[in-house]
Amino acid sequence: MNFNIDGKLSSDPSTPGNLAEHASFSPFKLKPNMVFHAPRNDADEIEYVFTYACIAKGVFSFNLMARTADVDEATVRKLIDDATTLTGGVMKVENMKITSPDTWQECGAALEL
Repeated sequence: MNFNIDGKLSSDPSTPGNLAEHASFSPFKLKPNMVFHAPRNDADEIEYVFTYACIAKGVFSFNLMARTADVDEATVRKLIDDATTLTGGVMKVENMKITSPDTWQECGAALEL
């Protein structure tokens, strides 16, 4: 399945992570989306990217993307805790859905990387 994403990068150098996007088939205007943290490893390569998207008033999407698919759940939970600290607890993450390689194997939709 493929679908296109429309969006705009920030034009303000003081806020480079402020983006706007949505699926290109959406009838709605672009929604705010922010890359708010990108931890790096010892080689100064980005290892993870934290994004926040405003869906509707009081509804958000938080995504933690990793460079590799084999991040264990304990590391993911620590990174979620880091995001909670970074945002001052604004995001309510108690019911966070964590998708892991095992989850993909269980549902039969595993990706071959």
